Amino acid sequence: MEIATNVALSDPSRRLPATHSVMLLEKEPQRAFEYVGRLETRGSEETTDVELLESMRAKAAEIGAHAIIPDPTSKRVLVGEESLMGPTYFRMLRGRAIRYLTDAGN
Repeated sequence: MEIATNVALSDPSRRLPATHSVMLLEKEPQRAFEYVGRLETRGSEETTDVELLESMRAKAAEIGAHAIIPDPTSKRVLVGEESLMGPTYFRMLRGRAIRYLTDAGN
């Protein structure tokens, strides 16, 4: 399974220019911002947190975000049912993409 990030835009009618860099935040920033969308990244069970975060960051840049605030825990999710080889799992990370309301240098 390859790593894939899906996005649900806060306002799908609004298209923002892509950004060149996206910060990784642990919590909401002190400066004024708006939510751009919700992100969900999935990878195989062997996918690392860093790989999930980098995929999320790349998608956030595409939609014009200045930063992402990931959910602090990734999840191991069961897909399908038991088989002779055992169950199939994937890893998922969710987060929010934000855009600063003042110039962030992007």
